[in-house]
Amino acid sequence: MRAEIEKSYRIACLHEIPHYPPCSKEHTHEYEITVNVHAWVIEETGMVMDYNKMDEVINKYANKNLNDIFSIPSVENFALAIADGIIAKLKHYSRVSVTICESENTKVTIVR
Repeated sequence: MRAEIEKSYRIACLHEIPHYPPCSKEHTHEYEITVNVHAWVIEETGMVMDYNKMDEVINKYANKNLNDIFSIPSVENFALAIADGIIAKLKHYSRVSVTICESENTKVTIVR
């Protein structure tokens, strides 16, 4: 059986993107992150994924300076890293998507 699970987070991170004027000075975002996983239910657990494992991926970025993690700390690279981190914790998956809202008017979705 396949199932789809989703969890939302709100975390703060610091970053700057030197060659992009709107973000060229260090500033903080309170990101709204939604992780969606579509996968086979693991027979032994009856779950797609333990939400604690998802929390581990997200929490490693909370209250961090994204410039210390990414050479280009764009929201796109941030979402891709989260998606890859979730995938690394899954046995099987069909689709993982990560949506990050950077402000009330801007968001990015990565689908893997």
